[in-house]
Amino acid sequence: MESCNKSISIKSDSKFYILQSIVYTALDKPDLAEEARLKTLKHFNNKLDAAYDELGYIYHRFNMLDRAEHYLKQALEVNPSEAGIHYNLALCILLYSIIIFFYAKL
Repeated sequence: MESCNKSISIKSDSKFYILQSIVYTALDKPDLAEEARLKTLKHFNNKLDAAYDELGYIYHRFNMLDRAEHYLKQALEVNPSEAGIHYNLALCILLYSIIIFFYAKL
């Protein structure tokens, strides 16, 4: 993580923010992961489908499904033909449906 942060301090590059967000995700630090991802979005004027897709993944991983769906849909607005984004959104909706189904059974 130290090397990633040093790279960012030398040159602000979206790739480093993406890496930073992935590391924070792996460390179970969703707030810091989101902060890094939002810096990526700002760097690309909020038009980077991969950044939205990653934000959706981060929220999905931490079961914040409403936020996950929001960012995945934004990713599709930018790039509606990206199969990976459709797949991630489908997984998110499936998980949400499973949760609702089992909650209704209680």
